[in-house]
Amino acid sequence: MTRRTAALLCGAVLLLCLGLGAGRYSALRGGAVLTSALPGIAMPALEAALPAERGGDVLWRVNLNTAGALELEELPGIGPSIAGRIVAYRQENGGFETPEELMAVKGIGEAVFAKLKDYITIE
Repeated sequence: MTRRTAALLCGAVLLLCLGLGAGRYSALRGGAVLTSALPGIAMPALEAALPAERGGDVLWRVNLNTAGALELEELPGIGPSIAGRIVAYRQENGGFETPEELMAVKGIGEAVFAKLKDYITIE
């Protein structure tokens, strides 16, 4: 099983566990955003959930102030090293006040931030 297939399967199971059947999933596609409520638990970005670059809505946003390293690694272009730097930055500075503050983390410049901005939140 590929990582993508596993991520999609985990996402589908999570939606079902949260009681988000087909009817509620359709409603979410209308623009609502689900945010991780489980710090440290990886929640896939779910490419099949119509990411922004494909013209659809992003269903999953990663909270920069609560996400663990594994969850951060699900973001496009973020590996274990940068995920660790994000967590360290948050601990040293008391969290992120704006999404753009993420560019203060070594390894995240404007180009990387542009890929991430639709997938992150600070709320």
